[in-house]
Amino acid sequence: MPFPKPTLNSILITQGIAIIAFLVVPAVVTFIVPRTTIEMRRIDIGASARITPHILLVVPCRRSTIEPVVTVESHVRSSREGYSTENDRIRKNKVTMAGDGSIWIIGRESKFQVQSTKDEAPLQAAKIQAFLNNPTAEPLVFTATAGWELTYLLGGTMTALSGLYCVGAILAVGRGLLRRGFQASNG
Repeated sequence: MPFPKPTLNSILITQGIAIIAFLVVPAVVTFIVPRTTIEMRRIDIGASARITPHILLVVPCRRSTIEPVVTVESHVRSSREGYSTENDRIRKNKVTMAGDGSIWIIGRESKFQVQSTKDEAPLQAAKIQAFLNNPTAEPLVFTATAGWELTYLLGGTMTALSGLYCVGAILAVGRGLLRRGFQASNG
């Protein structure tokens, strides 16, 4: 028995689910743990910072510019033991909560928080502060991540899922167009 021909509604429903699962969810995950590029440059009134978080590891998202940069701070929270949920508190089941870090790039009128790791945040903040203190410093460009496990392992997996979906969708559309072209030429 041959497979029934898909209807427009069934195609729309399956593609809607696929878009949510393979594009929206990975974009949200990589938005939460982005790979962020920080570019420090000299301007007339001091230093300028251009901060570009990337979703799906390569797609720039909400680029921000801070001019002039006044200072930079690193905020680090070390790992600690505690209760992650109320049930854990009732059962007295303590867990180790991972530490994290961030860099605050502060201007006169705005500031921006860049997610980093607890080990890298102080080093990156020191690098930016050294740039701010040296008026003849060359432009500084570096990447901040939320840790390679989250950013590259999880983010890379999510990006690969999105890429596979996009390639599959393009191939399916191309196959459909080729079929119609052959049917039109034979019919």
